[in-house]
Amino acid sequence: MTASLNKKWYSRFIGDRAFYKGVLAIALPIMAQNALASLVNLLDNIMVGSVGTEAMSGVAIANRFIFIFNLLIFGVMASGGIFTAQYHGAKNEEGVRSTFRLKLALGLFFSAIAITVFIIFDDALISTFLHDGETGDISLTETLASAKTYLHIYLLGIIPYTVDQAYATTSRETGNAVLPMCSSFISIGVNFVLNAILIFGLLGFPAMGVAGAAVATVISRFAALGFNVIMMHRRKSGLYFTHGLYRSFKIPAKLLLSVAVKGLPIIFNECLWSMAVTMQNQAFSVRGIEVVAAFNIADVLINLLSVVYLAFNSSIAIVVGAQLGAGESERAKDTAMKMMVLSLFSTVVLGIIMISASSFFPYLYETTDAVRSLSTSLIIIAACFLPIASLAHSMYFILRTGGAVFSTALMDSGFMWIIAVPVAMLLVHLTPFNIITVYILSRASEILKVAFGTVLLKRGTWSKSLVGTDEQQKAPEAATE
Repeated sequence: MTASLNKKWYSRFIGDRAFYKGVLAIALPIMAQNALASLVNLLDNIMVGSVGTEAMSGVAIANRFIFIFNLLIFGVMASGGIFTAQYHGAKNEEGVRSTFRLKLALGLFFSAIAITVFIIFDDALISTFLHDGETGDISLTETLASAKTYLHIYLLGIIPYTVDQAYATTSRETGNAVLPMCSSFISIGVNFVLNAILIFGLLGFPAMGVAGAAVATVISRFAALGFNVIMMHRRKSGLYFTHGLYRSFKIPAKLLLSVAVKGLPIIFNECLWSMAVTMQNQAFSVRGIEVVAAFNIADVLINLLSVVYLAFNSSIAIVVGAQLGAGESERAKDTAMKMMVLSLFSTVVLGIIMISASSFFPYLYETTDAVRSLSTSLIIIAACFLPIASLAHSMYFILRTGGAVFSTALMDSGFMWIIAVPVAMLLVHLTPFNIITVYILSRASEILKVAFGTVLLKRGTWSKSLVGTDEQQKAPEAATE
């Protein structure tokens, strides 16, 4: 009987060779792409840090607000993406093209709003992160100037980034992950080379510092978009969604309604979640500008190693979404569980690596000893909570793939605004705890998020097909074109 139970447990949580081969075929390109991006971001961060702690902190603050925009665009792409993956699974080609058009239209709309907000409220937004530290070694005025310089130049790359994301996400959701990966490699390579040239003034160029880093980022956005547009429209085989893509800009009313019901909550959730994360970081920054610098250093290493479990979780939306679109509900549930376990296991290994690197990694930066010491502690804390973060992230993608948008919003942005942000604010403003204790208690609250996600998963109501598979459904949508 024990052997039977072990076999049942094994079959529920562990997949066979074919399962992992299929998952890795999707996850590895995403992983490689994100890993290279994070590695180059590490090198870029070190380059900017060599200009000074003020420059590094200024770019870090600007990136807090860019992070909100990026997550907003991620939400836009994901809102259409849950339909793209299921249309692809149902072999509805025109449905896939319609989701691309919708992604593009919504993305450009929100990009225009973001540009307007960043231009009008730049000083007010950045200043919320500027607080005197214990040592007074870091200039707040110089930090503000660096943040504004980086943010203003970065705005030039917002539109190409948005259009590129529409192409890249649709390609991945239809099983073609190689071209987006290649475009990211090109973008990352361009960014890295130009960073070195423009920040330090190599090859006869003037040393531009923070401005050079921003210019390099903008040019890399255009490079990625150019590659994807050219290659995806030239390589017809396997990229069916580009066939007649701009022949019409009409979007079926049924899809618009479906996205309004199932997709817009995803957009609002990503926006609210990213704003909450920024608010949480702003609360931490009240303890001094050194905290901003330390979090910047810690986040670079955390993001570099987190690409592994994040890639597995991103693959959930593609693999499970296609199975749901094909009407294979039970298989989708089984796949989701196995992928969640795979992601969780990876964080144990990643946590060990992170802790091992925590003592020497901060010394790659030209900054103060106080900032280095604090960043080491933050890295160790983050490593200990990595499995909790992985579970929460997996649950989010599983629930969202099946269209359980209200539940995911409540679990994600709802948790942040109801629990995480208030906890951070109360701890910072009403207790004498140092930032280490504040950070530990803030991360510990994520256990409640996982508990809530577990309840939602056990209910099993998330595993729904959003597009159907019958030919009768395809005909009306195609006819509306």
